[in-house]
Amino acid sequence: MKAITGGKLYYNHQFHDKKTLLYSEKIVSICEDDQCPKEEVEEEIRLQGELVLPGFIDLHIHGYHDYDTMDGTVASIQHISRALLQNGVTSFLPTTMTMSKAKITKALEAIRSVQQSSWNSGARVLGAHMEGPFINKAKKGAQSSKDIIPVDEEIMKAYDDVIKLITLAPEIPGAMEAIEKWSNKFVFSLGHTSATYEQAKEGMEKGAKGVTHLFNAMSPMNHREPGVVGLALTTDCYAELICDNFHVNPSIYKLVMTAKGDERILLVTDCIRAGGMEDGMYDLGGQEVMVKGIRCTLKDGTIAGSILNYPEGVRNFSTHTQAGLESVLKMTSENQAAYLGMKDILGQIAVDQYADFAILDQAFNVTHTIVSGQLLYTKSEGLLAP
Repeated sequence: MKAITGGKLYYNHQFHDKKTLLYSEKIVSICEDDQCPKEEVEEEIRLQGELVLPGFIDLHIHGYHDYDTMDGTVASIQHISRALLQNGVTSFLPTTMTMSKAKITKALEAIRSVQQSSWNSGARVLGAHMEGPFINKAKKGAQSSKDIIPVDEEIMKAYDDVIKLITLAPEIPGAMEAIEKWSNKFVFSLGHTSATYEQAKEGMEKGAKGVTHLFNAMSPMNHREPGVVGLALTTDCYAELICDNFHVNPSIYKLVMTAKGDERILLVTDCIRAGGMEDGMYDLGGQEVMVKGIRCTLKDGTIAGSILNYPEGVRNFSTHTQAGLESVLKMTSENQAAYLGMKDILGQIAVDQYADFAILDQAFNVTHTIVSGQLLYTKSEGLLAP
């Protein structure tokens, strides 16, 4: 058994001092420092007031550190998985782009291979987030227009063991039927859509659970036509939010917090392969993306993902909403696990949950990352073998 001592332990939505966290692959117990069975502890991480948090879960991430999900290789998925440890990410959904069916299925095959392997050297691959190709061309954003197609249930059938989350536009042919038929198998999120409020509402009633990157690539809110944004802000659906201070003006974060509360917001990065790299030109779904500062854009100025790292997004949201960290941390792991139907095993520091931890200093820099009880990253030593 292993132990973490000396940290500020976040559980039950509060920080606790003078607690010892005992774990192996899963969390065994949380006890008072002076009541811990120390004779059973074989390894101990001794902290000096660092924050011990549930590992971050990123539901929308295309790539990182010059690798992309659409590379379609096991090596790329593993490299992303490994590199994300430095950001405290312990679980993620590799996210596909709107490309040819052959390229999408190649990426899904790679994700399946990693899931079915004994790979345990990085963040846990929970499955795939399929962003497109079942979207509206009018709101394609940085997705490839020529590869947008009506809903194809054959992909869903062939990869129902891999796909966890599907972003689609509810107004396109076959979408409503697919949501109603498959919502017990997949999580559907409305995105890249020109849907009216009524169409979006029908999509939710059919079984969709959330919206993809709120405000971006969706019908905006108007006082006569509330659109998808209006639906998202006035119902209890889940909503992804990219807090890089570019996708959404940071003054809007507080509006979202006020409207949604802390139990339905999902902080995501939408990071591309340029994450963790220098400014320059990068590929995203077969399109050239210019990265300069925090901006990732196509040649025509269209936003094309982000280079956001997860702790930075948390800092941005917390700073601009002035919300307490205890509340914001629900949006980094617990909400994600609930959204995916995995809250019994992921997302919180509680007995019988996987021992997935992000440990950060008071400036919110990651110092340790632990996945399934294995210490895989420290700030001082870098990436470690399991």
